[in-house]
Amino acid sequence: MQEHVDLLRGIVEGSPLNETQSAVESNLTCIMGRISAYTGQVVRWRELVDPTAGSPWYELALSPSAEDFENGAVKAPADDIVPVPGRTS
Repeated sequence: MQEHVDLLRGIVEGSPLNETQSAVESNLTCIMGRISAYTGQVVRWRELVDPTAGSPWYELALSPSAEDFENGAVKAPADDIVPVPGRTS
């Protein structure tokens, strides 16, 4: 409710809200959680944002890519497979 009040007030007063910083931080937090869940490893904030930290996560390329889907290279897992954090199969 308060978000709508702030949004409308910003529109009426001509001072739009800029939630970019908190949206980016929220998204990065989700990415950190996903990497950690998939690998079973601890992931630190600086490892994702600092190129000098020597992190394996800084230039991580997610897979499969959109191209993989378009080329038909992605196979859906069987319905009876349950994902286990930290394991690939």
